[in-house]
Amino acid sequence: MEKNYTLFFTHIPKCGGNGLNNIFKNLGYKTNNLCSKSCGHKDNTKENYLITENGNYPDRDISCEKSVRNIINNPKVINLIGHHVFPRKKQKGDILIASIRNPYDLMVSRWKYHNKEVPNQQYTFEEWVNNFAGETLMRFIENCFENGDSKKEMIVDYFIKLESIDKDINNLINLKYLQTNCSNEEIKKYCFMKSNTTTHKHFDFYYNTDLKNKVYKSNKLIFDMFGYER
Repeated sequence: MEKNYTLFFTHIPKCGGNGLNNIFKNLGYKTNNLCSKSCGHKDNTKENYLITENGNYPDRDISCEKSVRNIINNPKVINLIGHHVFPRKKQKGDILIASIRNPYDLMVSRWKYHNKEVPNQQYTFEEWVNNFAGETLMRFIENCFENGDSKKEMIVDYFIKLESIDKDINNLINLKYLQTNCSNEEIKKYCFMKSNTTTHKHFDFYYNTDLKNKVYKSNKLIFDMFGYER
């Protein structure tokens, strides 16, 4: 791995991004937030997802000039991209890391989080799946493909699966994408610290066959890419 490279972490909602930010800091990295609401990006919405279903993405500020200006080209800094497309054409030396999670589990976590944060707009789990089963894939595509378009290039160099977070962090260190002086025991401790988590039972508790089928069909790309069981 050449010494002159630029690290990015793209945060897909409810895929452990806040916890991973803390892990990066504990490993000795500084973090640099690139995107926020003040950047002027359009919010990801159900309406946007319906448009993307037809292969036509809405006009968006894909090359956010503010974000590009704020990129720090230092291998000890991780540039954080929060719920948005990559802010520029990927360059030689850019290393993009993302995290992913079983879509069944992700749906439960997002539902619990929404009902906690928006008490005046509650959903049953069935209502949540029926309305938002496809948003998981939409967020994945927007964060992980060039210009948020699944017909274009996958730009993520390495995915951290939440189900094997300690193994994947160690893989990133072995690949020299990440570097740290922390011991294996310290790394394992950092990987299992909780941050911004929702408390819920195993995802199977919330599903019937019909709901599982809807989530699977809407997120088949993720199931296939990462080997999650149907």
